[in-house]
Amino acid sequence: MLQSKQILPVPTGLFPLTIVHLLNQKECVTEIPPSAPEFYKFRDAMSLKVTITSKHTLHLINHYTHVEVYFTGPTQHCPLVRKLLTTAIDNSTDAMHLKHNYINAFACPNNESCYCIVNEDHHKVADCTVCGESPALSNDYWTWFNDAQGPDEGKSGTQIKQDNDQLSDENILDMKPQLNDLVRLFDSYAAQFKLIGIALSVRVDDLLPYAEATTNNLIQVFQRWIRRDIDVTWRTILKVCQGYPDHFGKAEAEVKQFLSSSTAHSLPVESKSIIPSSTGAHDHYFKFFPSKSYAFVFIASLILVFVAILIFYLC
Repeated sequence: MLQSKQILPVPTGLFPLTIVHLLNQKECVTEIPPSAPEFYKFRDAMSLKVTITSKHTLHLINHYTHVEVYFTGPTQHCPLVRKLLTTAIDNSTDAMHLKHNYINAFACPNNESCYCIVNEDHHKVADCTVCGESPALSNDYWTWFNDAQGPDEGKSGTQIKQDNDQLSDENILDMKPQLNDLVRLFDSYAAQFKLIGIALSVRVDDLLPYAEATTNNLIQVFQRWIRRDIDVTWRTILKVCQGYPDHFGKAEAEVKQFLSSSTAHSLPVESKSIIPSSTGAHDHYFKFFPSKSYAFVFIASLILVFVAILIFYLC
């Protein structure tokens, strides 16, 4: 029973040791980026550059009860990133003589203090720790587990391509942006998070005006916008760029290039509906919990899309 489990702090030393193992893994080139406002280089926060097909950024932030991880690359790389992270964490826990008791969870789309723990016995089912019921999660939440997808649970690549080819550019403009795509496209404009937030009609006056917090602030701006669930489309993003050409003229060109790319056209058909998803800002979020000792929580934020890992100790 979840009620019998207690959330404990992240073990001292686990965060830096996981960073070391990520830098030493051989599957993908991982390196510390140069000093810049959009990158973290602190005792409790670190940014890494991960090269898969191209370079992407992995932000890791150590909190008291969990570690958040945001991945700014394409969603198709999420399963690989999850593998890299769990391998690094496994190696760290072995070195610290901790147990490997993982369970998975998502950030609840309805309650920020609640977590949707994945039911391991039933594929694509999650139970909330606070809400007390299984939320309606879109397929976007399960991006991290696409490598374990059953053969009958998705369309073939040919079928997806045929469906995507039937969608016009106008439909693509009306599709709901994924958090990880937004962060990847606007990461270099993170210092303008207040202007972006004002243009999207979301609150920004409570965000810390520090250079080292700009990327996190940008993430929160997009999360709040998606959570409002009003005109959450690529068309709105382009209007923001067009409204401030001196600041986002280049960003507009980059967004248009992305929307015309095969990556945008290869998104799941479900995410291309002009009807906004009810899951709000937490698309692509997921977490790992341990059944008895500790658990890691990956948040892909919607997302993810950005990713986040939450590490919990459960009695």
